Amino acid sequence: MLIIARHGQSLYNRANLFTGTVDSKLSKKGIKEAEKLGQELTDKKIRFDYIFSSPLARAYDTAEIILEKTFSVCDINIHQQLAERDHGDFTGRDKAELLIEYGEKKFRSFKRSLDIPYPNGESVDNVVNRLTSWLVEELLPLHDKGHILVVSHSDTIKALNLLLELITEGEATEFIVKTGEAIYVPWITVKNNVLV
Repeated sequence: MLIIARHGQSLYNRANLFTGTVDSKLSKKGIKEAEKLGQELTDKKIRFDYIFSSPLARAYDTAEIILEKTFSVCDINIHQQLAERDHGDFTGRDKAELLIEYGEKKFRSFKRSLDIPYPNGESVDNVVNRLTSWLVEELLPLHDKGHILVVSHSDTIKALNLLLELITEGEATEFIVKTGEAIYVPWITVKNNVLV
């Protein structure tokens, strides 16, 4: 089984700030969310054969908590491609303030569209492009090789779900994974030739 998890709540998430590539740590709530997810996986008797994580602390620390909770015996493989979408000029800014500054329609277009980047940042399509080589070289060769955990971020998870054809482009605009939540993907639903 492939399990794609979003990190627990970060300090920036708690403050309602655009985080992007800022290396924000987990909040107390985020640590509890990661522990709860680890317990959920333990209750399902899942132990991981491979774990992949974004290099950002909120994802890596979540992966470590899950590794310990599930008594998994494997390394955490860090990949830069799994980092969050670059929020550009929005990084570190309050979401409510930016909503007022840009207006709801334009603000939502930055957040929800696939091809519109944040000012001086990335679009979801950019994230799809940077994830493609990782998917082909690292993830797909492990197809049906046991339980694999990927811990990443909201827009990166959206891009990964698009690449794996788990969601359509139309569904992607409303696709949200909450902090500390996981998507369970049986390997049988992942096509070996998904990018061919």
